[in-house]
Amino acid sequence: GEEVVLRGGVYHQGDISLPRSGSSGAPIVIRGYTGETAVLDGAYSSTFTWTAYGSGVYYTTINAVNPHLVLANSQRLFPYDNLTDLQNLSRDNTPGFYASGTTLYVHLAGDANPNTATMVVSRYGNAFYVQQDYIYFLNLTFRHYGQGDYPKAIYFDDASDNLVQGCTFASNDLGIGIKNESHRNVIQDNEFYDTIFDWPWADIKEVGGLEDGGVAFYDPATGRGTVIRRNTFHDDFDGLHVCPEETAGVTNETDVYENRIYNMGDDGIETDGQCSNVRIWSNTFHDVLMGISLAPVYDGPVYALRNLIYRTGVGNNDYTGSPFKFNSGCAQSGPMY
Repeated sequence: GEEVVLRGGVYHQGDISLPRSGSSGAPIVIRGYTGETAVLDGAYSSTFTWTAYGSGVYYTTINAVNPHLVLANSQRLFPYDNLTDLQNLSRDNTPGFYASGTTLYVHLAGDANPNTATMVVSRYGNAFYVQQDYIYFLNLTFRHYGQGDYPKAIYFDDASDNLVQGCTFASNDLGIGIKNESHRNVIQDNEFYDTIFDWPWADIKEVGGLEDGGVAFYDPATGRGTVIRRNTFHDDFDGLHVCPEETAGVTNETDVYENRIYNMGDDGIETDGQCSNVRIWSNTFHDVLMGISLAPVYDGPVYALRNLIYRTGVGNNDYTGSPFKFNSGCAQSGPMY
């Protein structure tokens, strides 16, 4: 029944765990102060000194090994596999970075000096790791969470009856991740965005780790009753993944409605995986490669009704695109309406 209220400002914090749950009718509320912007930032607060390495590459030393999210002047840098590829900008000349332990190399557009740019390097893997119930996150901004494996701003793991409302998720590897027996969580009236819409499709597929989008379910995700509504997702690779790949409950009972999804280099919504009684309606999709991917749906049914889907086939790829994607090369889908 108590509140933690953050005044406006930037809080360079992360990996926060919660000591207890709220209760029905008396949740624990963590919110931004009314009329002010409270930012939880997963990046380092310090300014780095960059040294020229050669061929347009600069390097610096960081504290936490292998960051997965680096930005220059608010634009995310592509994660290169090795230093040679970074020097050559082999991924369609996309500016990028390469991390080797605590040494971080960057190659900016036009061989620019990062000492003259606003550089952001992720330090934390998540803002909140939630294993509690009845926790409400309201009117907060989460940005730059991208350290280590499977980073995400908010992680619901065996966490039920929680609410995320009126928040902004800016350039995180993933906004919200859901796993295990997490029931009846509500995600509404939020904005999720990144800066990777125009990155090469084939390169994103090859390097991996960039397809999470704003919301995703992880194996196993056996909870039921998630509601995702009235959110905006834009300028990412995928909008959201509403089913786990393999292990789910007998039925998901997930409702996804009245969201707006645009500027996606791949899929607006993915139902690929274990989807049963997932309802997708009254969403708007535009400027995406594929609107809704059902490739494949196990075991069904999935309902996609009264959605508006237009301007498909966009992004940095060689595909024509379509409102619905069915081809997967996997086993046969269950019922889809």
